[in-house]
Order: sequence, then C-alpha cells, then structure tokens
Amino acid sequence: EELAPRSLSTARTLSILGKVEATRGDFEQAEPLLERAHALRQELAPGTIEIAHSVSARGTVRVQALPPPDGFAPWGV
Repeated sequence: EELAPRSLSTARTLSILGKVEATRGDFEQAEPLLERAHALRQELAPGTIEIAHSVSARGTVRVQALPPPDGFAPWGV
C-alpha cells in the first residue's frame, strides 16, 4: 500500500490477502481486507468486472463464515 495506496493493484492484493485469511479460517481478518479492496475498486473502477470480483469474494467469505447447518457432517465422518 505504501507504493500505490490507491490503485487497482492494491485492491487486488488486499483481496488476495482477504481470501488467504478466509482460507485459514480467520474471517474477522478477511472481512476488513475485502471491504477495503471493494471500496478501492468502487472508487477507481465503478461499473466494471473489478466490482463483480469484489462482490463475489465478499459473498464467498460470508458464506464460509456461516456455521454449518444442523445435522451436517463433513464427508467421511
């Protein structure tokens, strides 16, 4: 962020970091990173595929953060 704080490259990097945190199960860390990425994309590239990527990433992480439904058992358990 120091080299190009308000750029699409920074937004992409923040999004990747957010996805990594979500993969690790740290949704509290993931959400702010994805929010910042989305805000930058809205500012710098409104109405583009960049916004769709942000919305998709945020939605995926929010679904991953939900508790499993009652009676759900992972495969092989």
